[in-house]
Amino acid sequence: MIIGKKVILRALEKEDIKNCWKWINDPEIIKGLYMI
Repeated sequence: MIIGKKVILRALEKEDIKNCWKWINDPEIIKGLYMI
């Protein structure tokens, strides 16, 4: 886990799968990822 002043980063956990699936299937997110 990495803790900063404004954010905490951690490894993905099993409970995160539902949210990740939503993001992966969101057209706006996909459009933004292609710009990177």
